[in-house]
Amino acid sequence: PNGCSATASFQLETYAPPSLPQVTCSSTTASVAFDWTETAGYTYLVNGDPWTGGSYQVSSLSPEQEVIIEIAVDTDGPCLPISQAYQCATEACPPVSVALTTDLSQAFCSNDLPGQPIQLSFEIFGDDSQLGIGSWSGPGLIDTELGILDLVQADLDEGEFNYTYTYQLSNCTYTATQALRIA
Repeated sequence: PNGCSATASFQLETYAPPSLPQVTCSSTTASVAFDWTETAGYTYLVNGDPWTGGSYQVSSLSPEQEVIIEIAVDTDGPCLPISQAYQCATEACPPVSVALTTDLSQAFCSNDLPGQPIQLSFEIFGDDSQLGIGSWSGPGLIDTELGILDLVQADLDEGEFNYTYTYQLSNCTYTATQALRIA
């Protein structure tokens, strides 16, 4: 208004906000692992806790269990931290099946039980590794690993009795059951 003018100058600094890492997921039927490459100068928080190393693992999980973690990234600069949730699921159990191959469909008479032990048998389909562990359960078994059944020693009354083979592959369980009838 009075013919005066003024000029002011200032220096403006801009800061780039931190960037989120590219996170990859790997899994088994019992665990998940989140992996990323860390950037120098960034501080990482996983689920609110300081974290270094670019990898976060969760174990002792069930097949097809989902895990969600939150990764926050911060710098020493004036920008606020940013965060994002990442999810990963454990693998499903492989399609393995157990078939019992001993025929127990015939009824046994309580006064005419076989004098010799019966060898129960099974077959595993879909597990080429054969790294699982199995065992038998049911009354009268004298060897639960080998599936040896002694009806005379078991001294079973009349009725129906179930025999089950359980096959454990990692944390996946497969079973097959067959009934035996004593009349």
